[in-house]
Amino acid sequence: MGGTCTRLSFSQRQELWGSSLLSPLFVEDDLESLGELSVAHTVLPGFPIISSRCKIALLYEGKITALVPQLGSVSFRISASSKFNGVHMFAKGNLTVSRFFKDQHHDSNAASQFTIDTEEMLISMNSLPSSHEYLLRFCMTKTSGNEVVIKSYRATAIQVLERCKLLVLEKPSTSMASNVYYLVNNVLNSDSLTLLRSVSFFSDIADEKLLRLADLSTISVLGPGCIVFRENDDEGSEMFITLAGALEVSSVQGGTPIVLATLHAGSCFGEMALMTRVPRAATVKVLDHTMLLSIERDFFLQFLNDNPEVQAKLRNLLQERFMKKALSSNIVPFFQAIEFDRLMELSHQFIVEDTIAAGDVILTPETYGTKFCIIICGSVEAIDTVGDSVMTSVLLPGTYFGTFANFTHGPSAVHHTVVAKTATVLFSCTLETSNHIVGSSPVVLAEIYIRWLRDNVTLKHIMAHPKARDFFLSFCRAEFSEENALFLIDLDTYAGRLMRLSAMDGRRYMGIQALEARREMAQFLCATYIAETAPKQVNIDHNMREAIMEQGNTLGTKGREEEMETELTMFEAARNEITRLVTKDSFPRFKKTKFFADMLAAFPPYAHARHTTLADAVTQFKEKIVLSPRDKAVDEAALYGRFEKIVDTVNLHKNRRSTLMGENQPIARVRRSMSRVLADR
Repeated sequence: MGGTCTRLSFSQRQELWGSSLLSPLFVEDDLESLGELSVAHTVLPGFPIISSRCKIALLYEGKITALVPQLGSVSFRISASSKFNGVHMFAKGNLTVSRFFKDQHHDSNAASQFTIDTEEMLISMNSLPSSHEYLLRFCMTKTSGNEVVIKSYRATAIQVLERCKLLVLEKPSTSMASNVYYLVNNVLNSDSLTLLRSVSFFSDIADEKLLRLADLSTISVLGPGCIVFRENDDEGSEMFITLAGALEVSSVQGGTPIVLATLHAGSCFGEMALMTRVPRAATVKVLDHTMLLSIERDFFLQFLNDNPEVQAKLRNLLQERFMKKALSSNIVPFFQAIEFDRLMELSHQFIVEDTIAAGDVILTPETYGTKFCIIICGSVEAIDTVGDSVMTSVLLPGTYFGTFANFTHGPSAVHHTVVAKTATVLFSCTLETSNHIVGSSPVVLAEIYIRWLRDNVTLKHIMAHPKARDFFLSFCRAEFSEENALFLIDLDTYAGRLMRLSAMDGRRYMGIQALEARREMAQFLCATYIAETAPKQVNIDHNMREAIMEQGNTLGTKGREEEMETELTMFEAARNEITRLVTKDSFPRFKKTKFFADMLAAFPPYAHARHTTLADAVTQFKEKIVLSPRDKAVDEAALYGRFEKIVDTVNLHKNRRSTLMGENQPIARVRRSMSRVLADR
């Protein structure tokens, strides 16, 4: 006979449930109900381990193999004397287990690809139209007994390899065995889904899909002092939600550990690891008995592959998250001057580059002007070679390099060679993208500079923007000295028209109408600002004035190419001189007047702007990458109180388990009773 009911007393069944570390987390019923309603089963190799009527089964001894889509074929050895073989992995302070299974649990002598030892397993089944799927939850404990980590896998098939012993609860009615997704889960109920929805990554996922994702989560009950992960751990691969307890977040800054925050129930951390490969940016340590729900990247990416409608939204959400962190920490000061909506639109065009290895060349002097990059994690070297001199700067997380739109970041643009010093993650966009979103017109860029630089704005930026320029003109009129400003304005208009004409088809440019228009503009400037009798004569020396007038008198007497060259250069010396005078004299006085204050008021910084030092900005950026507060509040009292009770119950079961495992204790007696029953048969 392949499957049999085994005679176990009520107290024996109750003791098995009462020493289980899984039952407080995943079974709603109390111990008395579990002892009364469950049935002991023994299943021999070659027979189904459970039927579709099974609500949930506690497997406490035996060996099975399961086909897990993410891992392939996996063998599980279940025994009360088994301990999770990867215990030393936890000693390093890393709760991720899937990669460890792949790397360390290969069993070359077994038919299965992986073998996992565990003390117990809960099995439930969901009947699909053409197949069955099984949800496997198994327990892993550290030798010290200070942690209980529950892993969940979805399997498409299960085969019994060695005699298995189970306690089985059946569904309350035959209707529950139909093709309906059925869940009995003490942790992942509707309240917990509400908590998951408070994480923006999951806010718009349908209930059933979110439930299936949560089913594959890992649940950890951790004691004080346990390290969840450490700063700079390579490639964190899971996010965590705190269901109960408290944790400390710390980071080493300047060689000294600094506590960044204390996390309580409802907080989430590490979610960046779901979408990109980033090292851990801080150390997280348990302060009080804590329960965490974590979701690993491998399962999450598989979930996204199965739900493509969610994938694009989450990618945009991640991009917006990085951009908001850059804004709130002010690591890129000129972002202050760009509208928030434009920046969010721009963020969707950024890409996360997370495959850059140490030694990779990111930009060269030839490509430096084509791309803009913010360093999320890692470090790069910016190398500037001038002759035989080589200057190297190390750039860390929260700094940027490259070219954004047509901004200039200094008196002269220096194009570096940028090389990754360590494995690096960048948030980057192309020059074409930033120009498209921000705009490259002189007026748009001038407004950005005015909003960004404020008191440090230059005459060039104000003269390029009509609205700002009007404030300066009003000041000059009040001082009866507007001729210099008007000359610069008309000269810009003249130069702009010349450039537009020069860009046209050659035959049209050389046409009679175009020639006359250009001559008229040049003659107007000479008559209004340069001539001895000019009504708005500008302050230039006699020699410069005579030279301009002589060039103006030659217009119409030269060849067309030569005349064009004269038109383009004849006022350049006067422009430089008047710009120098205005910058030295009128403009400083303007900045001390109400006209300037009114101009700044007309161009306020955007609401997201923050002013801080570079060092503070970089520190804030790192902290904000670490800490991601939830977007919405959850009604906390009842929810978190229930989770705390579950933690207490798990610890109670853990203590009970340690006292029941002795040779003459109840669990051992139950196992001997089961063996005798089987021997009799």
